[in-house]
Amino acid sequence: MSEFSFSKSNSRHVDEIVDGDDTSVTSGVSDESPESSNVYDDVEIVEPVQGYKKVLVTGGAGFIGRNVTDKLFECVDDVVIVDEMNDYYDMQIKEANLKVLKLKYGPFRLSIYRGDICDEDFMILSV
Repeated sequence: MSEFSFSKSNSRHVDEIVDGDDTSVTSGVSDESPESSNVYDDVEIVEPVQGYKKVLVTGGAGFIGRNVTDKLFECVDDVVIVDEMNDYYDMQIKEANLKVLKLKYGPFRLSIYRGDICDEDFMILSV
């Protein structure tokens, strides 16, 4: 038997016990501080956007970013990629990822900016 525990900052614990041969999972939720209500009580509910959708993907030249971009194109109109193109891994792979995306979605649906999203001047002038 293995036990997993997840703790959030609001002292709410969720324990799941999974028995090796049994497929049943039991979950227990307990509040250590009863005065803490639902952490989402003050959050405004935002309705889904209808119509035109454009999404920003940071790090879109990498493995995860490229796959996220591919998946996003199934449900949004346009995608903007901002990637600083660092040398964390092979730059040729990153360039190839961008080339595949450009060929697949074209310049009208996909915009690519090479720069650091933390650079305020770059973001104001580019995106």
